[in-house]
Amino acid sequence: MSVFRHPHRIHGIVRTRMGAFAVSRGLVEAPDNVGETMGWRRVDCDDPPPARANDIIEAGVSPAGSVDDQLEDVILAIRELLRSRDRVTVPSCGIDLAFDAGILAVCRECGVTWRVSRAHYRHRTWWSCPRGCSQAGSSAAPSPTA
Repeated sequence: MSVFRHPHRIHGIVRTRMGAFAVSRGLVEAPDNVGETMGWRRVDCDDPPPARANDIIEAGVSPAGSVDDQLEDVILAIRELLRSRDRVTVPSCGIDLAFDAGILAVCRECGVTWRVSRAHYRHRTWWSCPRGCSQAGSSAAPSPTA
């Protein structure tokens, strides 16, 4: 089994002659032969989830021992969001954060929304638009209203 990027689906189920597969954030976990047959691009998993995600978040450090400035901005925004429950802008990532029974990230450029679980807070890929919107363009765009 490998992880592949679906060319246009971000969320849902994709049905093929070889079976049905769940799509989450544009990613599909499927057998190698299925992904290759469908022409999906393989995604390398360079950033596995840390074994102690909750400890790392509470301590405020990454597994390597240093905090990336962009991730630090996100963590501070999450804390503010959890305190106030009001939409928070994270210009360094080109997203807004909202709360709806959990953390939602909203792309400022295209408006797509995705849910982010606590286990993914320290993974840079979860804080960028799954459609691949540029961060430079996103930070200049006006924030969508809640």
